[in-house]
Amino acid sequence: MGKCLYPSEEIKRQTDRNLTRYTGDNQEMVTQLERELQSPTADVVFRVMCYDGFFTNQDVRRDSIYARACHYLSGGTSEVFMVVPYLPAHPTPTDFKVFRPKYISMPTTTDIGPFTEALWEGIFAHQQGAAVWNTHMDQSE
Repeated sequence: MGKCLYPSEEIKRQTDRNLTRYTGDNQEMVTQLERELQSPTADVVFRVMCYDGFFTNQDVRRDSIYARACHYLSGGTSEVFMVVPYLPAHPTPTDFKVFRPKYISMPTTTDIGPFTEALWEGIFAHQQGAAVWNTHMDQSE
C-alpha cells in the first residue's frame, strides 16, 4: 500500500491468465496499453489494463485506480471503463481506504456480468489484494 501503481495488464485466455506490470514512463505505457486493448488477438478472451490517476466526483478529488476492460466476443468487442477511488496510506497505513468502484462507461446492449465477474475474480485471485480490499473497503463513497 502507498506505493505508485505501475500500469499493468491482465490477459485472460481460454486456458490461462497472465498479469504483467510495466515500468518506465507511466503515460507512455498507458498509451501503449490502450492501443493493445483495441487490437485483440485470436487467443485472448478478456483484457484489463489498470493505472493510477486522479478522479473528481462531486468536487472531491481522489487518488484512483483506472481500469479499462475489454471482452472480446465473436460479434465484436465490448468495453467497460471504471475507476476505484482510494485514500492513500499516509501519513499512516490505517488511513488507507478503498471506495466503491465508479463506472465511467459501459456497454448499453451487453450484459456487464462478465466484467463484474472478472473484476472480483482478479481481486480475489491475488491473496494480498483480496485482504486489502476486504480490510479497507469504505462504502461511504
